[in-house]
Amino acid sequence: MIKSKKVAYTLSPEVLDLIAENSALEKKTKSKYLANCIKRAYGTMLEDYYDNDEKPYSYTTGKRRKNTIRKTFTLPINIVNDLDFFSKKLGIKKSHLILFCVLNFERPKSNLDQIDKIMDDLVNILHVISIR
Repeated sequence: MIKSKKVAYTLSPEVLDLIAENSALEKKTKSKYLANCIKRAYGTMLEDYYDNDEKPYSYTTGKRRKNTIRKTFTLPINIVNDLDFFSKKLGIKKSHLILFCVLNFERPKSNLDQIDKIMDDLVNILHVISIR
């Protein structure tokens, strides 16, 4: 039996809507759907880590973004630990990784180049914020 843990992430209403809609379509719980999104994004997160010379991206986000909602999910402990690992290794907040994971899961595999571009743009935006 896989042990689970309750965790809370602060996400935009749009991301929460995607999770709700797609979990209903797939007839899964929101937590199960999110766990699948995170698992599917492992390869890309690991690739980003190696592409950045195994160093975290250096940025600070400052204040909490407006119009976000704290939502609790029950995820398998191994997935929570893996998300913590990637958050520390990449230097990216878990809520931002969740955003990536959900968007990554939304796209067909044929559109992975578009996802890479979105992630590159996100990293560049976060880098500009840290310079200010």
